[in-house]
Amino acid sequence: MIRGWGAHGIILLAGASVAFAVLALVSRTITRHVEPVRTTGLGLLSSAMVLAAIIGLRTKNLEWKLVHLPPWRDIIIMVYIGVAATGGAYLAFVVGMQRCRSASVGLTATMIEPAIAALLAALILHERLTPGEALGCALMILAMIVLSRRNRRK
Repeated sequence: MIRGWGAHGIILLAGASVAFAVLALVSRTITRHVEPVRTTGLGLLSSAMVLAAIIGLRTKNLEWKLVHLPPWRDIIIMVYIGVAATGGAYLAFVVGMQRCRSASVGLTATMIEPAIAALLAALILHERLTPGEALGCALMILAMIVLSRRNRRK
């Protein structure tokens, strides 16, 4: 067992990886028939419905009323994160999946996202990667290069 990780965390991590791979494959399939903006909207709506269901299941006897609104600055930040950052990133993801020649190329590029995010956090935010994390990032990038070259040969 990985130090500091319980079985619950490992199961959630594996589930997230599988869910993301399924998301990439479904997005690739859908964009053959539906335009990317519509696919993005469907994806974000589906995510909102799942999150609302999870919140509904986890909260008991919660009164659904607004006690007070957050400050305008916070509302603007939340709208930006929801629409521009999340929506824009997902739209770019869907357009990229649509333009990939094969699902495996898109999936390969998708699966190295955590490695790129960790490396950018280290470079831009000066976060420190442990040797194991750095090795994992390097292995993910190496795997993408190998798969990409293999796909080109076909």
